[in-house]
Amino acid sequence: MSVYVDPLLDTRQYPRFMPSKGCHLLADTWEELIAFMRKIGLEPSWARRSPLHHTTLTEPQRLAAIQAGAIQIEAYRVSQMLLAKFGLYDQEVRRA
Repeated sequence: MSVYVDPLLDTRQYPRFMPSKGCHLLADTWEELIAFMRKIGLEPSWARRSPLHHTTLTEPQRLAAIQAGAIQIEAYRVSQMLLAKFGLYDQEVRRA
């Protein structure tokens, strides 16, 4: 199962979309994301389908995800993963 969390950011400039500090939980597949969300007690309906299946996490939720085995990645890795989904990044995205 490949599930990732990006860095916690101050997101007050995006109050409609995220809490004051937040990050993303991402997964390679929809099924992996939903299973992991259930594992850490998150509501699956919060997940978003997109080229990178994801949900938004608060700081305590991010800590829970890391403790449950989510792989911490740098913010630029999210861009690389998205580009790879569209075949625009030809190097293997390595786990941080």
